[in-house]
Amino acid sequence: MMSFRTNDKQCQQKQPLWSVRVVGLLALLMLLTAATASAQMHSRGQWSSEADYLAMMIPHHQEAVDSARELLQITQRQEMVDLLESIIEEQTSEIEMMQGWLAEYHPGTQASDAYQPMMRSYDGLDPLEADLVFLEDMHRHHMHAVMTSRMLLRSSAVENREVGQLARSIISSQLAEIDLMRDLYAEWSDRDSFRSQRGMHGRRPNRRPGRSGR
Repeated sequence: MMSFRTNDKQCQQKQPLWSVRVVGLLALLMLLTAATASAQMHSRGQWSSEADYLAMMIPHHQEAVDSARELLQITQRQEMVDLLESIIEEQTSEIEMMQGWLAEYHPGTQASDAYQPMMRSYDGLDPLEADLVFLEDMHRHHMHAVMTSRMLLRSSAVENREVGQLARSIISSQLAEIDLMRDLYAEWSDRDSFRSQRGMHGRRPNRRPGRSGR
């Protein structure tokens, strides 16, 4: 009888851990579903050509660059500094290429001013909180770029080889950064109570004001 009660208590103790894992998996599926739906929205409603892809991707990249520059003034972790500087350098270069291709291959098409921001503000957050918010949002931001680029490559919209090469590069580099961001988030979010307070399943701070491509 005592043995049965002990096992029952052990099961009760293990249940919360199992529940946390399930909730985490469900939350990840929700993030991926949201990213897919967002990419499909752009595919069906806001872009149907190479020009539209470039016009949307320019402000998308610019938001990543702006957010990375803002967090550079806040973060206290060298790993985050390295990630932010890599994002700024790579995506600034890609913005310049895309702007040039729009002017050369699709004159008259401008970077989209209908882009909906995906990154949140860091106002009121301490350095660790800001790092984690960035990692959460940039994970979704990268997934959107990856899925949109895959849709472009699977369609018949690519008109110039350079644009197709860029889409493949975006997929490769941003998937690698997604893996890194997941590792950093898992490591840093376990060090305090932030994840339960304001993390992936908690209250979301207000979004930053919208930006247009520059």
